[in-house]
Amino acid sequence: MQRKPATRTYTKRRSAEQEAATASPAGQAQPQAEQASVRRGSAELLSEPLNVSCHVGERFFTSVVLNNQGGARVDRVKLRLDYDPALLRPVRVSDATLRPLLAGEGRLNSDLRGGQIAYEASLEAPYDGRGMEMLTVEWETLAPIPRTEIAMRAGPQGGNELLSGDRDVLGKADDPADGTLGTQVSVRPLGDDRLRGALLIDNPASLREVQGVDPHGGVTLSLAGPVEPLRAGDLFAVDVRLTNPEETPVDDVRFTLRYDPAVLEILDAAPSEHRRPGDNWIVGGVNLHDAPFQRDYPFDFHLANEADNRRGVAVYAMGLSRARALPGGTLARVYLRALAPTGQTPLEFVFDGGTATAVRCLGIDVLGDLEEPNDGAEGLRLAIAPALDDAATVLPAAGP
Repeated sequence: MQRKPATRTYTKRRSAEQEAATASPAGQAQPQAEQASVRRGSAELLSEPLNVSCHVGERFFTSVVLNNQGGARVDRVKLRLDYDPALLRPVRVSDATLRPLLAGEGRLNSDLRGGQIAYEASLEAPYDGRGMEMLTVEWETLAPIPRTEIAMRAGPQGGNELLSGDRDVLGKADDPADGTLGTQVSVRPLGDDRLRGALLIDNPASLREVQGVDPHGGVTLSLAGPVEPLRAGDLFAVDVRLTNPEETPVDDVRFTLRYDPAVLEILDAAPSEHRRPGDNWIVGGVNLHDAPFQRDYPFDFHLANEADNRRGVAVYAMGLSRARALPGGTLARVYLRALAPTGQTPLEFVFDGGTATAVRCLGIDVLGDLEEPNDGAEGLRLAIAPALDDAATVLPAAGP
């Protein structure tokens, strides 16, 4: 399973019930810090994946990802990961993705006995891109525990800062603890030698033993568009649909759509007549419409929902703090305008080794076949005829 790319991050603070459900039993190590609330509209740092489950002695990877949807200018970074050294051991740390942008070498200062990885670097030129992977860490698990955290805490005391000159642009300006999210790790006793040295993502059946979930695979994503012919100038809707015939537990749903911005334009759901402003999980920018579908898909990690009509890319990513079997149905609705006639234009899911489009359970991609990371999602090809002289037509998506 490859790592996923940077995305906008917006999460709620975890409820007392959720904290109680994930707390370590008395006498066992506790997470080092409550996860900070990550709010929309600021630069953010998160450790991905959000959840990892594995056996003692196994290794896994996490990435520190910058999410910069607001385009903040960053010229210096200070990163810190806190962990329990009795439970986890960092094996390797890499800044390979960030290194080409640096002015000189990055500085890594790790306290393995104290459970801390600290990294600092200056950029050759200010970075205002939407996001990137900044640091990758390979970990080894040392002891079993129901849950521990690879924590990221914001601000000078927490050790994580995104600096623009002397100003920290991480999180909200009025909340020094805002803007970070760590990784929750569950480690199970090995029990025997059958799985020694094997990553859990290669043994999905063992999740049944670890968390009481059974990832069958077979989840699909598809696009349902209008059945009527399209003409240039028409407004229409496309539904993003999920099916889950095996009732596979899911805790992470994400997809990236690619389209030709000279032919199609995605319209923002927020100011339209389709809903009241504020109903979406995420507002700001050009959003897909998910407000009507939140009862069936009650996500409590809100990671991304934005279309970029300059690049012809739309990204949607949501998560659950606890895996659950999501029902089949419409996940989000995309409102579009046909800009120009064409014989056929694709609106398609983007696969990037299973990172841009994926449905996961504890890090395992259950979209399509469990053994194939790039299947299980089907896009559309749309034909657009020349415009008529009369006004544009509004066409609904196919089906209910």
